[in-house]
Amino acid sequence: ISFLLVSMLVQSQAKVKQFSPNPNEFLDEIFELFVESDPVLAEGFRAEFKAVFPLDSLELKKRLKVYKKATKAQKIRYKKLKIKSDFSYQDTTAKFSPYQIDAIVKTCNQMMVNRLKAIPHFAGYFNSLLSFINTNQSEESFEAWNIALNKLLSENKRYFNTFITNCNNIFLYRSVYVSPNVRWIRTSDQFMFGYDSLPKVVFSKMDLYCVAKGDTTFIYNTEGSYYLTKGVWQGKGGKVLWTRAGIDPSVSYALLKEYRIDMKSSFYEADSVMYTNKKYFPQEIQGKLKEKLLAKTRKSSASFPQFYSYSGRVRISEIEKNVDYEGGFLIKGARLIGKEANGVRAKLIFKRNGKPFLKADASSFTMSEEKISTNSAKVVMLLEEDSIFHPSLKMKFLLEKRELTLYRQEKGLGAAPYSNSYHKMDMYIEWLKWEIDKPIMEF
Repeated sequence: ISFLLVSMLVQSQAKVKQFSPNPNEFLDEIFELFVESDPVLAEGFRAEFKAVFPLDSLELKKRLKVYKKATKAQKIRYKKLKIKSDFSYQDTTAKFSPYQIDAIVKTCNQMMVNRLKAIPHFAGYFNSLLSFINTNQSEESFEAWNIALNKLLSENKRYFNTFITNCNNIFLYRSVYVSPNVRWIRTSDQFMFGYDSLPKVVFSKMDLYCVAKGDTTFIYNTEGSYYLTKGVWQGKGGKVLWTRAGIDPSVSYALLKEYRIDMKSSFYEADSVMYTNKKYFPQEIQGKLKEKLLAKTRKSSASFPQFYSYSGRVRISEIEKNVDYEGGFLIKGARLIGKEANGVRAKLIFKRNGKPFLKADASSFTMSEEKISTNSAKVVMLLEEDSIFHPSLKMKFLLEKRELTLYRQEKGLGAAPYSNSYHKMDMYIEWLKWEIDKPIMEF
């Protein structure tokens, strides 16, 4: 049976050896190309192309009959493609110009030379052509698209089907990229085709969002170009929110500059973004954004979006009463993590009477609504000209109790004693506890 179907398709294409520049003959040749493999599609394409070729010689009554038949064919085609549309062919519908018809015929003939098939190649190409009319593309957009298409046909025809498939995703599904696992969707119909060594689609300001793994991420108010044969988006500008992590959009967000997305993935990075977090910082902070969609993620456990500060000297005064922070930081979902950056370790400074009393520096501090903690902090307590020092303590600061606990550990530097120059002694205490609003420490 499969051999018979292939044989019928080959015979159908064999009937059309070259397409005619005469529009009426061309319409019949479209029918002949598809009739053996899909008679409904054959009649439908012929009906729709007749509606977008010049009809000036027909009286109005006959033109309306053509439009009615074309609209019916379009609805059948769209139903098969699972597309909803209110579009209908009318006298005001755009038409292909004689120049464009000539270009279409030349492209079809080159496709025949390249031995491309009625399905999927010609069917995909004709879907794209009709979409140029349905989406009101300009002549400049058609020209750029046609140049790119014919360049692929002459130089790298293996990309042809990828190119056409990506075009139809844009035209028919209001998407930028579609795969079984990832879909990048646009909110604007304003776009045009271009060519700058590679074929591209240029989009004006819009929202771009990705749907994957049962989750969604947005880039608001962005613009850019999608390179059709590479599957790459080159974006400019845009805003990313932390609402997926349960953060108010007016409190935490990042403003993008230039960025790049491989659209086969739901992960991307953006350098030199400006991050705002009104809870912690009075000013914007420059750094790197990372965003990724993960399956079955709740707001409370979200680990994306992420922001990494470039500077290791970001200061948060009074991160808690009488406690300052200085260092780099990572925003991981809703969590703030103090972090070493550019070789500068993160620091917590506990104050008494407005002056630094205890300093703890570490490669990172984990911060939550309940506590600030780290597994290894270098700690120094300042006592006039002297100090109490330890090179590596486990630290936990409970925010509600305002209670700091330091723990010595069993191995390595963590097992070392405290060095107390004030009392001129080493201290082998296992733990030290201090309610930071009181003048007493327990150990």
